[in-house]
Amino acid sequence: MFIDGIKVYLVITVYFIPAILTLFLSNIVMTILYLIIIAPIIAMALAHMANNESKFSYAFKIRGIINKIGIIGLRNLIKWYVANIVVFLLIS
Repeated sequence: MFIDGIKVYLVITVYFIPAILTLFLSNIVMTILYLIIIAPIIAMALAHMANNESKFSYAFKIRGIINKIGIIGLRNLIKWYVANIVVFLLIS
């Protein structure tokens, strides 16, 4: 589980690198828009990696991730994303 945790941390870090660069090179609005768009993709990337025996490379196979989003349905993914935000806000 420790190795899987390191993989998750690395995946999230790699997906956040453009946000960090955008924050330094552009403005905060662009960074927030990027994070809103990429957050569900990160969640699907982690699920895709976990579904494929925790192989690190599967977290970056965009075509496979998009196919999984298509199977689940973008509407269902957005519902899940919004529900998680609401639960997070209620808990915090």
